[in-house]
Amino acid sequence: MHSNGGLICQGDIVDGSFICSRCGFRADGVGSQVYRRCAGVSHATSPRMPACRHRGEALRTETCKLCGAREKQATVYACAIHGECSDERIKAGTSIHACNLGKPVLQCRDYAASSRLVYRRTSDLVRVAGDIAGRLPPDIDGVVGCPRSGMIPAAEIACRLHLPLYSLNLKPRPQCMLLNGGGRMWRPDAPRRYLLIDDSVYSGNRIRLSREAMDRLGLPYLSAACYVRPEESHVVELVGEHAPSPHLFEWNLYNNGVVNERAIDPIFGTGLAFDMDGVICEDCPRNDADEAWYRRWITQAKPLYVPRLPVVPLIVTFRLEKYRAETEDWLRRHRVRWNRLIMHPAATREERNKNWNTTRHKGEPFRRSSLGMFVESDPQQAEQIAAYARKPVICTDNGEVYQ
Repeated sequence: MHSNGGLICQGDIVDGSFICSRCGFRADGVGSQVYRRCAGVSHATSPRMPACRHRGEALRTETCKLCGAREKQATVYACAIHGECSDERIKAGTSIHACNLGKPVLQCRDYAASSRLVYRRTSDLVRVAGDIAGRLPPDIDGVVGCPRSGMIPAAEIACRLHLPLYSLNLKPRPQCMLLNGGGRMWRPDAPRRYLLIDDSVYSGNRIRLSREAMDRLGLPYLSAACYVRPEESHVVELVGEHAPSPHLFEWNLYNNGVVNERAIDPIFGTGLAFDMDGVICEDCPRNDADEAWYRRWITQAKPLYVPRLPVVPLIVTFRLEKYRAETEDWLRRHRVRWNRLIMHPAATREERNKNWNTTRHKGEPFRRSSLGMFVESDPQQAEQIAAYARKPVICTDNGEVYQ
């Protein structure tokens, strides 16, 4: 989100088009957020969302804590799921914020007040896709995935149920493309209904555009998503699991806007910091005692999770400073861009090993930065860095978040 001195449009970039989740403003042919004063943030014009399906009786009303506007009251309801909820956003640890500097959403107290990150691995996505496959009605004759990430659950479901797999392209015009499944692929003469599926729903803009495309193509469908923010449950007909904010997913973490200050949730700060070995590239299979062998390994290391789209704010590695040229060359060859690369300042391996402290080496620059999260491969180091910096650390080895 950007600031231009007032409340600006905020939303998603979908196939080069910016769509504001507040006022619906759309700008085609752009690749970043739009600096534009939003028409949907005032008390009078803020769009409303459907009532929480779990809410009960009204408990009380609260005045907006941000602007003090008494003409705008937030009603707090009893909630069968989370205790209390409201038609307005709830700021962590405080009372209801009626105008909330954003789109009014249905947000229940327990998950809104939580600052603990929800993290899901690709194996979790496949598991949830399998659960959705078992819940589908028998009239589904094809699976349509929303590229890119939506193709993961779409392929899993299509393989499990032996159904044709399609890819939905939105630009330059809506097109549903059948992916060739080989000679053994079963294809119905006249599909009764398709499953339209995406990996996740955050603001709901992407799935709304996909549903509109299916409608324009005249294709009957059932919409679904594996992970959905509870506030947006109404935009799909079948929900795999709820994923309250803040959340991150392994399959798109490394090319996500949260890496470099495009996240809305303050838990992410100004972006993410990364370890090198075991995260961006494979872990070294042996130590660096043999310098000639180690230099060759650096140049030939296999890529692991490569952040190619965003500029990485900070990479911290325990590699010695004398290997900087080889490390930077590897990053450039794999089209990784970065702002800071911190390496161990010791001149020799022996000097570094005398004062072995990976926690301080990685945790101190992370602690002193405005970055909100660190990505580390080693579980023990991840736990220690989180305790040292007092910020969340994602561990790629076991999928845990230490916070």
